[in-house]
Amino acid sequence: MIKKTYIITGFGCAHCAAKTEAHLNKHPNIQMATIDFSSDKLFVVYENEEMSTDELLKVIAEVEEDEITIYPASEYLLLPCVHHLR
Repeated sequence: MIKKTYIITGFGCAHCAAKTEAHLNKHPNIQMATIDFSSDKLFVVYENEEMSTDELLKVIAEVEEDEITIYPASEYLLLPCVHHLR
């Protein structure tokens, strides 16, 4: 079991985030996925191995039309300050 936290942005509404969360939870390699719309965070528990952000985006694109951006939360502090303001 591998736990990862991501920053995820681009959802138009909370319903879109909930729809995406439900879809991620159907993926065979994801034991649990939770999207916190208000903090732009995605929490994932993987069954076997971690998926790349590109793989996650492909799964998300199956149900979400908005342009979603995702990156590991560990990279959050490396972004320009403007991304920290919301």
